[in-house]
Amino acid sequence: MKYKLIFSAVLASMSVAAQANNCGPATMYERGTNNGWTNQNPMTCTLSGKWHTTANFAATGSLKFEVTGNTNWGENYGDYNLSNPKVDAGGSNIPVNQTGNIGVWFDYINKTYAISKCIAATPGPIPALDSGGYPPTPRSMRCGSDGFWTQDLFFAPSNQTNYDTSSPWPTGISSVKLINNLSQVAATITPPTTGRYRLLVNGNSYSYQLIPEDCGGLGLKLSYINSTGHEQSIPMICNTQTLKYTLDYNPAAFGSNIRFIDGSNIAYGDNQPDGILETSGNLIPVTSASKITVDLRNKTYQIQPPCGTTSLSLLAPNATGHEQATPMTCGADNKWHLQLSGQSTLYRLKDAQGVFWGDNQPDGTLDSYGNLIFVSGSTEIVVDYFAKTYTPH
Repeated sequence: MKYKLIFSAVLASMSVAAQANNCGPATMYERGTNNGWTNQNPMTCTLSGKWHTTANFAATGSLKFEVTGNTNWGENYGDYNLSNPKVDAGGSNIPVNQTGNIGVWFDYINKTYAISKCIAATPGPIPALDSGGYPPTPRSMRCGSDGFWTQDLFFAPSNQTNYDTSSPWPTGISSVKLINNLSQVAATITPPTTGRYRLLVNGNSYSYQLIPEDCGGLGLKLSYINSTGHEQSIPMICNTQTLKYTLDYNPAAFGSNIRFIDGSNIAYGDNQPDGILETSGNLIPVTSASKITVDLRNKTYQIQPPCGTTSLSLLAPNATGHEQATPMTCGADNKWHLQLSGQSTLYRLKDAQGVFWGDNQPDGTLDSYGNLIFVSGSTEIVVDYFAKTYTPH
């Protein structure tokens, strides 16, 4: 037992020495606004030869890497050029644009680094994707704001051109290999059908989700003219249920003239305007906060109030038996809300166009000029005017 303990201790000391040698210096610290620029956050040398730590940022801030661990600054590294992952000796503070637990790793030998929520639990290189072939050409993934590694992929026959610039491959692929931080294949991902997908990967377990995003056009951006006359763009969201692109848009914050640009850089406007898109058509005016929906397959669009109509009221009998209107509130979820507190009652709805809505079944689907709806006691009425549905029912 004594010899075994001695041998284990020797192995442990050899391992520590090997790690320190592999990582360069014997110590490394993350110093930043999260710890008052002190040496309270020592980093750990991993077997892959990278210094790693998890830093908690209550607010966005900045950091640097420091070697000596002295009270005063010694050998330290920042970044003068944020366009590449290289550090500079004595360089500028490195910005941290996310909050919460942020993963930080530093390769002292190659003088590279990464800061991201996605590596909070996984030190070392970021996950990669490989479409096969020889020689293999792994492509790195991006870190999404939700802490998952992400990449947009176009799965199709290999001879089909992919114009989606967010995807790492210029032509279609039938499957892709997920490579972990030890350069091993963690999974082979094959979609059920061809089309455009967004891949989300958990950097800790390498579990993944493949989300279909086939709204046509391999992606769509809303492009606007800002106050200085320059054109900028915002990615639109593919609604996988309606297969239409949507975006909540406020012209006061961006610009009042827009157009749409798809993944192959084809621009769409409207020459009438009549809700039908034309290639290289005129800019489309947006005068107030709106929910914008684009059916790229049929080349049509809609610009509607955030909740589908500028007003919606609930009509119910008051104490005298007369019908009384109570305005509903348009919520951040693009649905109308009203909290009822009182006895059971019958009601109907009236929109800004003067159309009355009830329910003939009742089945939770609104019918124009339908029957009165019964509601029992105190509850919240929620109406999706776009889908013409309501709860409770």
